Amino acid sequence: MSTTGKQSSKTDPSLRFQRILVAVDGSEGSRKASEVAVGLAEKFDAQLYVLHAFQGYPEYMTMFPSAPSPSGEAIEAYETYARKAALEVVGRTVSMAEKKGVKAKAKTTDNWFCG
Repeated sequence: MSTTGKQSSKTDPSLRFQRILVAVDGSEGSRKASEVAVGLAEKFDAQLYVLHAFQGYPEYMTMFPSAPSPSGEAIEAYETYARKAALEVVGRTVSMAEKKGVKAKAKTTDNWFCG
């Protein structure tokens, strides 16, 4: 019990994670966050969701209004590259999780709402 009379979450045996979401971007910080998330998912036998969100080319270009408008082909090429890179980033964490027996699902902004 804590000093307030409530059970501390550190000692509460009913505290259990069922689903864990970790956002990744390929950085060293997100790699470390992935390791922690995988460890928690392993400890609590939780489902791990690995998310990478990327911003589409047209939205990014609005930050530079004086830049020339990109062609449809350039936009498509960028978005194809961004999707591939996002899947590679989440794939590394999913692979790490699966090696430890953790159920993991890769999500990107393209498929996040697909279940």
